Amino acid sequence: MQSLDTQTYADPKVMADPFSYFERLRDEDPVHYDEGIKTWLVTRHDDILTAARDTEGLSDQMRVSAAIRSPFQDEADSYMQREGFYLLDTADSFKVDGELHARRRALVAHAFSPRAVSSMESRVKSIVSERMAALFHDGEVDLVREYAMQIPILVICDALGLPMDRVDDISVAADSMVARAGAGAGREVAFRHANNLMQLQRLIRDAIDKRRASPANDLISQIV
Repeated sequence: MQSLDTQTYADPKVMADPFSYFERLRDEDPVHYDEGIKTWLVTRHDDILTAARDTEGLSDQMRVSAAIRSPFQDEADSYMQREGFYLLDTADSFKVDGELHARRRALVAHAFSPRAVSSMESRVKSIVSERMAALFHDGEVDLVREYAMQIPILVICDALGLPMDRVDDISVAADSMVARAGAGAGREVAFRHANNLMQLQRLIRDAIDKRRASPANDLISQIV
């Protein structure tokens, strides 16, 4: 059997099907340094909870190792910048530390207060019911793809005030955000992900411009 020290998540074959690798890590080395991606991998539930709760000793900031970036990522990034679009970094999320995290959280905290979340209940119920009703058709149903993966995006789009008829485009762009970490992506794939992200930025820019002119009862309006 291949030694864990010679295996790495940077291997496109492991990335495509990582489950046996993770299983070995849980059994043999649950807190493992993966030399290929220069990253510690924590694979047991109790250890993950311990790490997540240690906000003083461990950073919450996300970074993607260069080892798992597409070799064409820099070229695709330059293309986005030439077209006037913003490069999304993993640190542009809420997975950051200290004052930057506090400032970003303050921008949206009011939208997720107990009262605000409670007010979303009827809309979420409606979205769930509509999505469930759409599953009742002839043939087999992939519950993960056609239901579980759809609900969060639909709820987020509704809360932000993004057009619900563009959910498929938003979902594709969300997949591209994650896929940009794929080491095996060729030039055509890397540029397709870039185009998907630019389409999402166009959509959001348009929504921001509309809310500046005519605010609504949604999160984008509140942030603007």
